[in-house]
Amino acid sequence: MALLVSYALVIEAFREDGARLLGWSALVFAFPRPGLVAGTWLASAIVAGDQIAFAQTTVIAFALLCLILMGAWLLRTREKRAAERAVRRRDELIARYLQARDDMQALACDELAREHGLTKREGEMLRLLAQGRDAAHMEKELCLSRNTVKSYSKSLYAKLGVHSKQDVIDLVQKRLSDLA
Repeated sequence: MALLVSYALVIEAFREDGARLLGWSALVFAFPRPGLVAGTWLASAIVAGDQIAFAQTTVIAFALLCLILMGAWLLRTREKRAAERAVRRRDELIARYLQARDDMQALACDELAREHGLTKREGEMLRLLAQGRDAAHMEKELCLSRNTVKSYSKSLYAKLGVHSKQDVIDLVQKRLSDLA
């Protein structure tokens, strides 16, 4: 009983600091004699006279409750850290997948640009069109006017032998499947 009281004292004293809580709990477990003395002294100090059995039972119940709460807190903390690690790994995998997909698409666009003799600016537009971007986005991204984007688009479509943005996307997707 006194040992449980010692645990209860440690839990109460270091409730906010998990590292110290674990350290002091380990000390109480490793060296139970001082814990027994402290627990007995506390139980004696709480009661006077014949009520010692009730006080001991109350202190033991409190100590067990604190131990259960500490165990639940430790378990929850461990599960929370494991969940955070899993989320971090998932996010890293998604980022790597997206980067690899973008790299493959850029490679396919570069090959198409070389095969069809596209200029550097037409190659940049090809990448944006392959991503499904519209003319307004290309204007902002490439710092071009609306008429210049239209002109480059006509030239790009003619060199690739396509008639729409969807045809460009399909052509790049076909090239991607050829690379894989």
